[in-house]
Amino acid sequence: IHRPLMRRLPVPAPAGSIALVTAASLALFRPPGQLADLLFAGLAALLCVDFALCLRSPLGALRVRRRLPRCAARGESIRAVHEVHNPSPRLLRGLRAQEEPPPGSSPLALSGQTASEFPALPGGARAAAGLHLFAGRRGPLRLGPLRLTAEGPFALFARSRTIDLPAEVLVHPRPRTPPGLDGLVRELSRALESSPCGEWERVREYRPGDPLRSVRWRLSARRGAPVVTTAPPPTRRRCALVLDLRQGLGASARTRFERAVALAAGLGVALLERGVELRFGTTAAAGSSAALASRPPERLRGRAGRDRLLSLLALVSPAPAGALPPWAEGAAPLVVSAAGSEGLAGRWGVLVLAPRGPAQPPPVLRSAR
Repeated sequence: IHRPLMRRLPVPAPAGSIALVTAASLALFRPPGQLADLLFAGLAALLCVDFALCLRSPLGALRVRRRLPRCAARGESIRAVHEVHNPSPRLLRGLRAQEEPPPGSSPLALSGQTASEFPALPGGARAAAGLHLFAGRRGPLRLGPLRLTAEGPFALFARSRTIDLPAEVLVHPRPRTPPGLDGLVRELSRALESSPCGEWERVREYRPGDPLRSVRWRLSARRGAPVVTTAPPPTRRRCALVLDLRQGLGASARTRFERAVALAAGLGVALLERGVELRFGTTAAAGSSAALASRPPERLRGRAGRDRLLSLLALVSPAPAGALPPWAEGAAPLVVSAAGSEGLAGRWGVLVLAPRGPAQPPPVLRSAR
């Protein structure tokens, strides 16, 4: 029998294995009495009927669809939904949809509730069942084939089929807000709010239609003509955020790098929520994130900028030491590093993660240019 044919044949279920062992014991030892003969005949008939009906199950005609969110946060569960449609007129019993890891990946790549159950699916019916996958690591979470298993009417045999349904969920880092981050963000926001406009730049001559409450009467008396005050032009608050991709040394280097990514996410999200326009980049000069470091930065604003920042941070990986990206040389960036401030001195500020403590705040914050 060829291996593809073996895959299409039903295999004994747990209850079927017990029935087969019992039938084999009765056939081998042949205990005296008519009751043993009747029991053997009944078990043999039951096994044959269940095998035949399981072989004729409409598993091959089943249509399956998987629904997943585009992204998720690290440490949270990802809700997936399996939608099945049985176009045949026959009943399908004991259907189980099992998520399998992609080919070549570790069996531990998927964790959580990885299977959905459908006790009975009549002919022509549609059904949906949800499950929860655990997003334990940052980055793309790839899903491989889906293994469908249907049982016979007596749950003695089961037949399986594998459907190739590749999918991917981008797992964002969870923004980390250590103690002192709120004060740092407030100080940074105040530095970005400084306006170079003076009093005379906000005063102009009166024009018909201007509200009287904006007239500066004392200044109008000194100048001999009515003048009004205008609101200063809104200053666009901008900030550059750079993540140092050096991983550092030691057994906890990878953990500290992940903490740096989470800290950069928390700092960037806090600034974006306060209306700051953010530019993000990395220090990588080689490796998987080289393209992210060399290309011009994206201008991130609001909720869309928050989602884009988390997506960029979900794809970064450690890389050898490298310089700041060219666009950040004159932008006085705020750098988040897990490997120390060496080579990054003279910048706007460097947040360095201590080996076992919180991040050290930058010494001085200067207003953005």
